[in-house]
Amino acid sequence: MAKLRIGRKTTVEYAVEGVNLTRARGNMSQEELSRYVPLLGKQQNVSRIESQRLPHAIDKPTLRELMAEFEIEFYDM
Repeated sequence: MAKLRIGRKTTVEYAVEGVNLTRARGNMSQEELSRYVPLLGKQQNVSRIESQRLPHAIDKPTLRELMAEFEIEFYDM
């Protein structure tokens, strides 16, 4: 299962097939974070993730849905 790690100064780390994508985004809200999660599974390039935005029409995942798809760790930095 892929890992999604959420820290106090929210660092999003998505590990897939041995590739780690890490992007520190300051204090990101859960809503802001959820916009990027679906992209992390498809993109291997962090700069493309930064520049790409999901359309507003796409449903944003809830924390419960994220927990079903990812192994989520909350930690203090």
